[in-house]
Amino acid sequence: MSKYKFATKAVHAGQRPDPLTGSIAVPIYETSTFVFESAEQGAARFAGSEKGYIYTRLGNPTTRALEMNVAELENGEAQRERYESCTILRKAPLKLRRFTIQA
Repeated sequence: MSKYKFATKAVHAGQRPDPLTGSIAVPIYETSTFVFESAEQGAARFAGSEKGYIYTRLGNPTTRALEMNVAELENGEAQRERYESCTILRKAPLKLRRFTIQA
């Protein structure tokens, strides 16, 4: 998506259609925990040997979409977002303002 300008990337970057519904809008997952098919699967996820969501503060599909979006906006690689949501929301307008001033 690097060929697009910042404004277009701000709206569309990191979005992938949902394979089940075809929706392009990112849903907000309001869950705190995720189900494991077995105790072994839960242990593997907590150990980091299996990918998957464990607990929302450690990551969920909504924050992963944010990580992908920010990575594309900054022309970088996706990283795990470690900030609390309110911190992210406070910093986002500053980045947008900085871009607007420099543009």
